Amino acid sequence: MALYIRSYFSLIENYKLMVPIIYKTLENIHPIRYFVHKSDENDYESSVDVVDEFTEKLIQRKSEKWDAINMSKSKLFTLLKKNDNNHIDINELSVISNHDFNNFLRKYIATENFGAIKTLINYCIVNEKVLDFKVLLSLLSICGHYGDKANVLRLIDLGKKVKIVNDSNITQCQQYEAEALWIQGNVQSSIEIFKDLYICNFYLRRNLCLLLRFLIGRTTESRTEAILVQIREFTEDLATNYNEYAPLECLWQTCILSEWFSDQTSALQMIEDNPKLRKYLSEKYKHIVSVALKTNKSDVVQRLFELFLKYKMTEHYISTLRLLFDHHYLKRDFYHCAAIIRWSTDLNIPLRSEQSTKFVNMLINHYGDKRQIKKTVEKNLRPPQFKLKF
Repeated sequence: MALYIRSYFSLIENYKLMVPIIYKTLENIHPIRYFVHKSDENDYESSVDVVDEFTEKLIQRKSEKWDAINMSKSKLFTLLKKNDNNHIDINELSVISNHDFNNFLRKYIATENFGAIKTLINYCIVNEKVLDFKVLLSLLSICGHYGDKANVLRLIDLGKKVKIVNDSNITQCQQYEAEALWIQGNVQSSIEIFKDLYICNFYLRRNLCLLLRFLIGRTTESRTEAILVQIREFTEDLATNYNEYAPLECLWQTCILSEWFSDQTSALQMIEDNPKLRKYLSEKYKHIVSVALKTNKSDVVQRLFELFLKYKMTEHYISTLRLLFDHHYLKRDFYHCAAIIRWSTDLNIPLRSEQSTKFVNMLINHYGDKRQIKKTVEKNLRPPQFKLKF
């Protein structure tokens, strides 16, 4: 190790001795100097190292840039600290740059405080602020989610004015107009926009399907029969003409899990009219059964049993019966478990061996407890033995 250290320092000393020689040689070949003349009586020349000067200027520019960035961050931090989620001082927004203003908007978008966001939207529109396109889409998404169609249209107009919305990306904005209309209850107008967007923009179809799944699941909880008919016609049109079954599958699942008999009847009719829905049922039936059992919707499970028998889906029938047994076993419901055992015996449907063992243990415990209770009652009802003195 000592040898290596000595060699290292020796190399450094040799390098120091060689530097002046190399520099002198290079100077003779091509001088790396320039002359600065002064207008006094004794003009003289002074040499300045070009590389050193360039490095100093570069470092100075970088330093000034970082100072500006740090100052901007400091202003933004101070502004965020002063303006909480419930109060925004609009007058202070003018002191920050456009980049920092977009970051300020992202902060409020993350809080999902719609009141504060509406205030910022009004400020953007009045002052015609140039927003990042992703920030604009986030604002449109929030307005669409709350059914605020007016602000959706105002933001789209702002995007056109500041030239961040054009013919190539306007369809990404219009989907939120359709969402706002749907939330407001104007489902027919919303469906027309969705249909036009789906036909015209191939790359937007996945986002549209995801948005439709959310809207269908939310709307069918509180809607009229007329709205259900409109949604069903639209989803069946997408399935028939464009082979897009995701919205129809979502509608079918929502209807089959509904508490209303009319919705369940519509679900049965849909699966009759659309054979490809049976494949969806074959893949998702366990999830549907689990949701139905967790919400104590035994009639839904009964409907599924009817569908399995009708379309000869024997494996699904057996699996659902086993899920039903496990559900009642966890609840320690002896009578329903016994009924399922009788049902499986009559239909010659085998349960799993561990399920049979569970039922035997439950049977022993059930009748063992009853005998114990009976003995206790009989013992308490016996008349006391009195000792008579005569």
